[in-house]
Amino acid sequence: MNFIHSVFAQRAIYILMLFTIVLSGCKEEELGCPKCPEINKLIPDNGRAGDVIRLEGVNFTNFIESQDKVTINGKSAILSSAPTQNFLEVIVPDNAGTGPVRVKIGNLISNEGKIDEAPVFTYNYVIVNEVTPNRDKLM
Repeated sequence: MNFIHSVFAQRAIYILMLFTIVLSGCKEEELGCPKCPEINKLIPDNGRAGDVIRLEGVNFTNFIESQDKVTINGKSAILSSAPTQNFLEVIVPDNAGTGPVRVKIGNLISNEGKIDEAPVFTYNYVIVNEVTPNRDKLM
């Protein structure tokens, strides 16, 4: 009986070691999309329509405005500049709302396959509480 337990224990240890080796060989980029654009930071991460925001990240190479796009909460932003492969500057669209920012280059989408979600831009609405007429201009 002890022989059976020791063989079972040896096989269990062998399988556990093999499993550990296989998992330790996987890197995060192998689990996701290593060529996909990735947004690491938004500067600023909030604003209004017409504001310029800077996206810092990686794999923004070959961004072609006519084919590729940046969206804020699903609404297309206008490319202001693409100075390097690690930065994009875009203009916040009207009524973008608060939501995730994504870069799509070809068929590759930013932060695709990552456990954490895309960075979120907070849209600051302009709220008019009161309108007071200028009485001097009325006369």
